[in-house]
Amino acid sequence: MTLIRFSDRPIMTATQFWEGQMVGEPEVFNWDGRIAMLYTAGDADRPDDHIGIGLAWSDDGMHWDKNPLNPIIGQGRMGVPTAAHVSHAVISGVVHVWFRNGLNIWHSQALDSTLLKWSAPAVALAIPSNQTWKRLGNSLVLGPWPNGSFRMIFDYQKADWNWQEGSAWSYTPQGPFNVDVVSMTGLGSQTYGALSLASPPVLTAPAALDVYLLATPDGMVGDKPSAIYRATNNGGNVLSWNRTGPILTLAGNDWEYDQVGDPYGFTLPDGRQALYYTGMDNRPTIRSAIGLAIHTT
Repeated sequence: MTLIRFSDRPIMTATQFWEGQMVGEPEVFNWDGRIAMLYTAGDADRPDDHIGIGLAWSDDGMHWDKNPLNPIIGQGRMGVPTAAHVSHAVISGVVHVWFRNGLNIWHSQALDSTLLKWSAPAVALAIPSNQTWKRLGNSLVLGPWPNGSFRMIFDYQKADWNWQEGSAWSYTPQGPFNVDVVSMTGLGSQTYGALSLASPPVLTAPAALDVYLLATPDGMVGDKPSAIYRATNNGGNVLSWNRTGPILTLAGNDWEYDQVGDPYGFTLPDGRQALYYTGMDNRPTIRSAIGLAIHTT
């Protein structure tokens, strides 16, 4: 697989006051005749309650107009202090989102097509009482499966500060999700940024999943520096994966100097396969922006 950056500059930067110095974690999907992006933003130098979810619109997937009423969730909007690590799924014509608030993963769903009105957020996945995890992070929800259930693949930070992928299930996208897998093989010892689909999943037995992920090279502690990889599961088993790559690494420029991650795949209107991602520079304070790369093979 070959990826070429759309530009040496990001396609989205922090321009609204509430965004501070950080925009990232893009989720891109077709909605109501246009292309929507949900993303998270905030100021890393301020307390954790300065992270929220923003909304932007595009016609070509490359040029974006931000919603002037951002944030739509978080920074106190919808009663939520923090809304980080946003993910989404369209289920039966309704947009659902999951995000981290505090230590746990929460859920909300759109109440109309504008994506400006949302249901009251509630906890979808909490840290199990028998675990010593520091916090939960990103999530990917798949379903419904043939038995009517939904599965959430999520990342969590262990007591040793390393990140790991787990899995949980529920019979509703709202949850609560019940953790049944706390260790997966083949993704690497440091998987962070969870997973996003690289191609449509096959949600039957055996299930076939093809995903992007952010990971730190094996043997390193912490979550930086990082690169983007691709992985497929073994024979439908969500516990076992084959990781390939990296497929996108640091460019070393002034906006993705320390990390590339939070990958999200999307088919552009012209048919090209795109990969949206977060680029991060920690010098001297944390700044991030959203980039775009295009598949050439």
